[in-house]
Amino acid sequence: MDGFFSSLPMDLSDAAMVAARERLQDLVDFEEKSSGSGLNRQFVQRRITKRLKEVVGMDSLKKKVERLAIRTITNKVRSSVTKQVEEPLNLLFYGPPGSGKTMFARLLSGCLYDVGIIKENKMVEIQRDNVVASYVGESEKRIKQKIKSAAGGILFIDEAYSLYKGKSTNDFGIDIINTIMHYLNADAMENTPVFIMAGYQWEMERLLKANEGLLRRFRAPWIFPAYTAEELLNILLNKLTRQGFLFEGVEQDIFGLINCVPLNIRLKQNAGICGNIINYIKESIDERIVDLNDTLGLFTINQHDIRNAKHALSENLSLYSNNARRTVGTQANQDLSPLEGECCVWVEENLAA
Repeated sequence: MDGFFSSLPMDLSDAAMVAARERLQDLVDFEEKSSGSGLNRQFVQRRITKRLKEVVGMDSLKKKVERLAIRTITNKVRSSVTKQVEEPLNLLFYGPPGSGKTMFARLLSGCLYDVGIIKENKMVEIQRDNVVASYVGESEKRIKQKIKSAAGGILFIDEAYSLYKGKSTNDFGIDIINTIMHYLNADAMENTPVFIMAGYQWEMERLLKANEGLLRRFRAPWIFPAYTAEELLNILLNKLTRQGFLFEGVEQDIFGLINCVPLNIRLKQNAGICGNIINYIKESIDERIVDLNDTLGLFTINQHDIRNAKHALSENLSLYSNNARRTVGTQANQDLSPLEGECCVWVEENLAA
C-alpha cells in the first residue's frame, strides 16, 4: 500500500492524500472482513478508531467500545468450541440529557457492524410514548413490532426509566419490561437486536429493581459524564463548521459565551446548549443582514452576533428564574435552590450588561 501512495502525483493535497489512504484501507478491511481473515486486534482497533475519531471527549467510553468488541469476538470463538451460551451484549447508558448517549449509540452500531458483531448498521430509537398504550395488550404488540424492526441491529430505549411508574399504579409500562425480558432470554438472544437502555443513573437503577432479572442480562453501566466548557466549545465549533459558518477571530468570544452560562445549567443541558446558541447566532445574522442574497454575510459570525446571542440566552433564562422566584415567593422562609439562585444572579447581571 505504501508503494501505491508513493506513486501519487506530488501536487495532490494533504486532505486528498488522507482521503485516498482511508478509502484504500476501507477496501482492504472489507476484503478481510468478507474473507473472515480480518478478526485481529489491529483490524478491530482500526475500524473503531475510524468511526469514533470525530467524537469530542469520551476517551474512556471509546476504550470501552474496543474492549467490548474484542471481548464479544473472543467469547464467540470460545462458545463455538465449548458450546456454552455467549455473554449478553446488551448495554446500560447512564448520563444526563445532552451528554451524547444517543449519538454514541448510533456510532456504536457502526462499530459493531464493521467488525462483524451485528448484521446491520441500524439503530431503532424508541421512548415510552412510542410503545406504551392505554389498553391491555397493545403495549406488548407495539414493543414486539419495534424489536422486530431492530433485528440484526440495535434497539435504543431512551429515558428507559419512564417505562416503570411503580407497582402501585395502573400503568402498562411494566408490560413493556416483561416483554423485553422475554427477548433477553438466552434461547432468544440470536434472533433479537442488541438492547441499549439509557437515562439518568438514579432513575435507571429504580427501573432495574422493577424486574430482578433485568440487571444480569445487561453489562456493567457505561457512564456518560457532563461535557466540560472546553468540550462544549469543540462541539459547537464543529457544528458551525459543518454548517458552513465562518467564525475566525471570535472563537474566544464564543468560548466566553459558553463559559458564562451557570455551571448547574450546563451540567443539566450539556450539548443542548450548543444548538440553542447556534439558533441565537442565526437570528442575529438574519436581523442585521441587508442583502438577503449575500452568501458570505449569511455565513459570517462577528462579535455583534455573539453579544446578541448572549442577550438572547439571558432573556430565555430570565423566564426560568422569574418562575422560580414566584414559586419560592409563595412558600414562607424557603430559599432558592442552588440552580435557581445561580440562574437568577446570572440573568440579572447579563440583562444589565
